[in-house]
Amino acid sequence: MSIKRNSFFLAALAGVILPVAACGTGNEGKAVSPNSGNSEQVDKFDMTKPVELSFYSEIDTTASDADFMKEFGQYIQKKYPNVTFKNNSYMAQTKNNLEKSVAAGTNFDLAQMSFIRTSVYLDLKVGSDITDLIKKHKIDLSGVDQIPLNQLKNAGGGQLIGLPYQINSQVLFYNKAIFDKFGVPYPKNGMTWQDVTDIVRKTTRLDGGVQYTGFALQQGAAIFVRSNQLSLEPIDLKTNKVTFGNGEWKKFFDEFLPLYQIQGNQHKSIAQVGNAFFKDQTVAMVLAYPNFYTLLPDTLNWDMVSAPSIKDRPGVAMPPVPSTLVINANSPFRDEAFLVAMEMLSKSIQLERAKNYAFASVLTDPEIQKEIGTGIPELKGKNTAVMQPANMAPSITFTEYTADVVTSLGTAFNTSMDGAKDVNTALREAEEAANKKIEEKIAAKTK
Repeated sequence: MSIKRNSFFLAALAGVILPVAACGTGNEGKAVSPNSGNSEQVDKFDMTKPVELSFYSEIDTTASDADFMKEFGQYIQKKYPNVTFKNNSYMAQTKNNLEKSVAAGTNFDLAQMSFIRTSVYLDLKVGSDITDLIKKHKIDLSGVDQIPLNQLKNAGGGQLIGLPYQINSQVLFYNKAIFDKFGVPYPKNGMTWQDVTDIVRKTTRLDGGVQYTGFALQQGAAIFVRSNQLSLEPIDLKTNKVTFGNGEWKKFFDEFLPLYQIQGNQHKSIAQVGNAFFKDQTVAMVLAYPNFYTLLPDTLNWDMVSAPSIKDRPGVAMPPVPSTLVINANSPFRDEAFLVAMEMLSKSIQLERAKNYAFASVLTDPEIQKEIGTGIPELKGKNTAVMQPANMAPSITFTEYTADVVTSLGTAFNTSMDGAKDVNTALREAEEAANKKIEEKIAAKTK
């Protein structure tokens, strides 16, 4: 197996804003300098003074200082050589370490997170609306895809606490050798889940004493819930009651359950999926994040197509899970941290990350989108266009209760596809469990 990426980028599963402000002119495509009529507040701000920013990551908890500088710090220092970093990625190595670190008084200036953690940052009062910084530095957000931007705003109850810099969505990987072995045509872009189910029926079989499986999930069943293409809200935001019993979730489950009702295509654990696909090579298709390719051996004959869509919404992709840079509300260097984040979102950096690391940008600039993966030898000849998702469904709203609810729905899906319970029973029990968890959290807040 060739070595594709180091830990920092392997971890950054979970693109960007067009800067027109104090990020300078440089060679950043359409990025322009601030208007000459800056406010007195901006005039007093000096981005040339030496400053050390503390960086905290909840996405990568193992990156060395060298990894961090290669994949993050070096970009910033090309623009701002006066900025140095204290890499605190290791701080997130244990569960709830952000909460523990804040309680202990450990601080940071800039954090890397998945947007689903927005409510946690707000509850801990280390996240706050950055609209003031956007206005102060005269930033124009018109160049960003509005779906990931709105995801962050919705998760923050209308507050934008950070900047999305990368889109993480799903693609369908497939092993060509299995399709060739069984004489089945390769998957295509634009398939529905029914199309995939038909393929699974043809590629799931016992052959020569080896059980071949047609389909597996890299992320587990919860991906169907938190990235559902119908944008079904699992929680009624007005009542904080779950919505599993409204009939729509059963219809949604019915889209995917037939996959697992095919004899031999039993559900696999997340830990089993990778080895089954790239080591044992007994899985025909895997739904995964695009950087799954970094795990694939050179001996595997593979390609990828767009993630399947729901038959009633053909061509609608799963909502993205944007990686986000959060500016600490309590940092004495809010301006510096904000401009550093904006630099990561510049066209030049986004283009390099798309081309050389195959990370999808949230900039709507077609020049960036068409270059995704073109600088990576392992992706030569592959269908790299699907790594930049198009026509994404709006995301569900992530609140402080969503994680528990998604877990309950994921359990319902697992018990349904394993045949342990019928869909209605699984959903009813999940609804009871999720409502109880929400009530307990609300009660705890009122004590």
